[in-house]
Amino acid sequence: MDLVEPSVRIIARPTLDIDEVSAYLREVGGERWLVGLDRSWTDGGFHDAQALADLADRLPRGSWAPGPAPASLEAEPAADSRPRDDGHGSAGGSFLDHVHFSFVLRGVRRTLARELARPAGSPARPDSSPRPVAPGDPTVDLLWTADLRTLRHAVESRTAPEADRESRLLFGRIGELLRGEVPELFGDFTVRDGSWVPSRRGHRPEVDRAD
Repeated sequence: MDLVEPSVRIIARPTLDIDEVSAYLREVGGERWLVGLDRSWTDGGFHDAQALADLADRLPRGSWAPGPAPASLEAEPAADSRPRDDGHGSAGGSFLDHVHFSFVLRGVRRTLARELARPAGSPARPDSSPRPVAPGDPTVDLLWTADLRTLRHAVESRTAPEADRESRLLFGRIGELLRGEVPELFGDFTVRDGSWVPSRRGHRPEVDRAD
C-alpha cells in the first residue's frame, strides 16, 4: 500500500494581550520580566506561545527576575499521565498545558483521525504502537487542537521507530512546525532517522539570559 502523505497547517496559536499582562505585572512588581520580554521581542527571537508558557510557569511562584524560571522540570509528566496538581498552584497541572495550537491535518487516514479525535483520558491504543490499516481506508481532513505537553509527548511517541509510517511522517512535520514556532520549547529534540528524541521530559522556556 502506498504511503499516505498528509499535509499540516497551523491555523491558530496563542496571542497575549500585552496591555493586560503589563497591568498585572505592575500590580505584583513583575516589571523586570516584561523588560526582558520586550528585549527578546525586539531581537525577533520570541513568540507569544513561549511568553505564555514562561508566564504560566513563573506566575504561581511570583518569580520575575530575567533569565530561566527557577522551577526544575526535568521530571515533567508525560501527557498521558496528567496529574492535576503538580505543586505549581495551577489547575492546569503543568505550565505547558496552558499553551494550545490548532492544526488542519489534510489527507489523514480515518483510523488515525479517530485516534486523534478521542477525548482526553479515554482508553486508547498506546501512541507508539503500529496501527493496522485496512485496504481502502479513506483519508479525511481534521481540525486538531492540543496543548504543548500533549504535543511534545505525541511528537516523541508517534515518530518512534515502532510507530506506523503515516504517524511518523505526520508528527515529524508537526515537530518541524513547532520547532519554528516555539524554539525554546521544542529545540531540545534531536531527530534520529526520523525519530524525534527529547533531551529531557520537561523544557523550561527562557526569556532573557542577560544580567
